[in-house]
Amino acid sequence: MRELIRDTVFSRLAWLADEFSERPALWQGEHKINYRELNERTNQLACGFLHEGMKPGSHVAIWGEPDLQLLLMFIALQKLGCVTILLNTCLKYKEAQEQVVETDTEFMVVGDGYKEIDFLEEMSKMSEDVQRQLKKIIYAGVRQNIPYIGFNEIVENGETSQEMDLFKRMAAQLQVENPAVMLATSGTTGLKSKLVVLSMFHLVNGGLQKAEVFKMNTFDIVCMAMPLFHIFCLDVNVMAALMSGACLYLPKNRRSREVLRAVQEAKCTVLNAVPSIFYSLLARQEEENYDVSSLRVGMIGGAYCPPEKFCEIDRKFGFTLIPGLGQTEAAAGIAAAEIADPLEVRSTTVGHIVDYMEARIVNTETQKVLPTGEAGEVCVRGCMLMMGYYKQPELTAESYDNDGYMHTGDIGYIDGDGYLHMKARIKDLINRGGEKINPNEIESLIMKDHRVRSCKVVPVPDEHYGEQACAVIECKNNQSITTEEVIDSLKNNLADYKIPAYVLFVAHIPRTATGKYRQKEIINTCTCKSVGCPVDLEFDCTTGRINALIVPGPAKFCCFFGHDNEYVIPWNCIRQIGDDIILVEIQEEKCFHKEHLL
Repeated sequence: MRELIRDTVFSRLAWLADEFSERPALWQGEHKINYRELNERTNQLACGFLHEGMKPGSHVAIWGEPDLQLLLMFIALQKLGCVTILLNTCLKYKEAQEQVVETDTEFMVVGDGYKEIDFLEEMSKMSEDVQRQLKKIIYAGVRQNIPYIGFNEIVENGETSQEMDLFKRMAAQLQVENPAVMLATSGTTGLKSKLVVLSMFHLVNGGLQKAEVFKMNTFDIVCMAMPLFHIFCLDVNVMAALMSGACLYLPKNRRSREVLRAVQEAKCTVLNAVPSIFYSLLARQEEENYDVSSLRVGMIGGAYCPPEKFCEIDRKFGFTLIPGLGQTEAAAGIAAAEIADPLEVRSTTVGHIVDYMEARIVNTETQKVLPTGEAGEVCVRGCMLMMGYYKQPELTAESYDNDGYMHTGDIGYIDGDGYLHMKARIKDLINRGGEKINPNEIESLIMKDHRVRSCKVVPVPDEHYGEQACAVIECKNNQSITTEEVIDSLKNNLADYKIPAYVLFVAHIPRTATGKYRQKEIINTCTCKSVGCPVDLEFDCTTGRINALIVPGPAKFCCFFGHDNEYVIPWNCIRQIGDDIILVEIQEEKCFHKEHLL
């Protein structure tokens, strides 16, 4: 077991600069920065930030794609002891400004645009109140004649400032328990994001823990294929590389072609990503055949990856693929496999519980601890758990039991060899390729249309992303609305990944007397017995017609998705739909699909 250290980013990089001064630390295109240069440049930037009024504890938001300049700024902010809020680069200005307000952001670092989003333009749309809240806006891109403080100006201020000694004294006095970053994770109770606060201790040791999993050394080159705001990238890519003395390579962008080209040209040895990214990379690799033989190891996590897909990625890329389970609330992750684990184990489990964390499985209703092999909610505790949710002490307290275990909201079990098997999620968040979507947020926007009586957003299976959002809409009498109108109304207020992939219109969405959506029970008229309650729909994406109801089989746990069996009931077998029950006429053995995977 690796010994935990009490270094800050400032002290750790100072040590690495002495030990591995000429080893490359950051690399993008023709630009390569070694550890000595990294230490010196980030010290200058930190001093420049100090000159602009930032200090330890200042809340600074970063909104932009991670290029060299932006990443240098992030490291400098950590050295200075600022609390860095990493904003999702897919957010539109209304969503971004909400988080700016919620996080009490004082300064913003803004990068160049990404895809269709121009961050500078989005900044200009923010309200006057938000603009007044921000003391200064710093631009980390390459455009000229920008009405904000630029990267070069910060560097120059740092070089000429007389405050370098003051900065170093401040940095030396930082405590590892101080807040370091704030990351938004969608909540399940209301529309407001949960803002997870992680400390410097979490960042440094979380990165080193992952570096140990990968057996990482100073000759490794880690390809950064994910956005900085994602905990998977921050922990498994950025901190794992830069805290261990490895090199972090930044592709030109995160498109699959550029990532594969980066692996080929830079001879990257480590590639970590969520399943959807690996699927895209795999499809592109099959088309264009890049040389990825340099890859040694990679981690996949953030969303469910079917075993057959896992094996295909592992086999076709020719490296050791490691599964892992993590949450934003658990800086070092929850579980991870080892390089030495056989493929059968790596493809069907998420590995052992990581060092300095312990887990137990509890019954979701009684909270009783369950024995080995029995499925229940995964609960974890340890020194690598979050500091808490920002300004939400009640929610923080609710997340833990009396023994200090945090409820993950995931269903799984631990086998006799200590491997964690995941079965499903309790939480109603939709997991689209590792990005969590809060259905309530979408529902509230759709319900603003006067023609809509009711709306329910649900997950539907997706081969590429794992899940997509589907909006089920009930219109008012004599009212109608088109799919195009729904989508257009959402595009102005939501990030693209939150936009439902499908929109279905139904005559009625049943509710209970208390206003909750009612779950109908399916009764087979042939046996006069209950089959269960539907948990999903199978439908034609082209026509929008429902083809079948999906009902968990008897081996399922708590009606949640897993890898077990299920009933697929064709729509033409439905005889009547009532307020509380659905009558079907089926031969259960013919509808019972053992091989059907969701």
